[in-house]
Amino acid sequence: MSLKKTLAFNNDIKDTSFQTGFFDTNYFTRVFKQLVGVTPKNYQNNNITY
Repeated sequence: MSLKKTLAFNNDIKDTSFQTGFFDTNYFTRVFKQLVGVTPKNYQNNNITY
């Protein structure tokens, strides 16, 4: 499952980080922000289309 779909279907950032292979949520958040430009929570709030 792609990261976008994982974030769309899962509101818990901790679960999303584990599902994508990151076992440290803080590290996942830092890497996500470096790659995408926003935090995972901000991404969820602004980019989910149902």
